Amino acid sequence: MGIALLIALATFANSPQRAHESDMNGGIISGPGYAFILVAPDGWVLDFTSGRKEGVPVVLYKQGDSWSRARVVMYANPVMKTQGKTARGIIASDVTRYRKENPGIVVEDGDPIPVRNGQRLPVKVFRGTRFGDTEFVAYADESSCVVMLVLSGAPNEVRAAQSSFAALLKTYLFVTSDVRH
Repeated sequence: MGIALLIALATFANSPQRAHESDMNGGIISGPGYAFILVAPDGWVLDFTSGRKEGVPVVLYKQGDSWSRARVVMYANPVMKTQGKTARGIIASDVTRYRKENPGIVVEDGDPIPVRNGQRLPVKVFRGTRFGDTEFVAYADESSCVVMLVLSGAPNEVRAAQSSFAALLKTYLFVTSDVRH
């Protein structure tokens, strides 16, 4: 990791101002075994508190909306690679879970989406959840976990937000798996 990035991370992490209240509307999302950076696209709010009840460390919704009321949301959800889990296995497990919870769902491979480090993340598209929603899930295969980056909502809202989702993913940068809380 470059010295400039380390200095920026240290400055940001030690700032007394909450990351979600900063002008750049981004931050370092960390937990045991992961730390990554995301910056909200224009018109979106990055929120570190609203998804906690659901075990989600960071959620995004359009400005003027809220996590609980929004018709379209984005969020990041790291899944640890424990007991020999691989990215391929975690993705397969995710697909199985969606199919079990949402009879009749259509699962498709989406176009890979590039992130900041040049990697192209595989995407699964889940159409017709039990709530009638569509979800795009990009899977970032990291050393300690798979970070699922999700766009979810009503089909027409998801279609309109796809460029915002791509913009969010362009800011994604995994920093380290050496995080202890």
